[in-house]
Amino acid sequence: MLCSSPSANTADFVSPVITLHRVTKRFQSTAALSQISVTIPPGQFVAIIGRSGAGKTTLLHCLSRGTVVTEGVARFGVCDLTTLHGEMLPGISWSGASSFPMALDAPMPHARTGSSI
Repeated sequence: MLCSSPSANTADFVSPVITLHRVTKRFQSTAALSQISVTIPPGQFVAIIGRSGAGKTTLLHCLSRGTVVTEGVARFGVCDLTTLHGEMLPGISWSGASSFPMALDAPMPHARTGSSI
């Protein structure tokens, strides 16, 4: 399905459901993600936590189309992200995806800068 940008009236805009169904991402023979399935309802706050190398960043890259999934389906509302390529990408509004790195890098209120390094 062709994806479209939200309407001009942003007051009526509701964030779409994010759905991953059996998403796998491989780099050569290494599986960074293996059959991940999750549904995130509109307005839901989600934290992705895990050890180093668990696939957290790869998951976010798959959602923001920074990398292409090897298998499975990633949807942003009715938009199937796994089928988008080339000229389909510039017309998509990725306002939510651009906030992922900022949210992950934001300092915790109780932590001192550099305390987690």
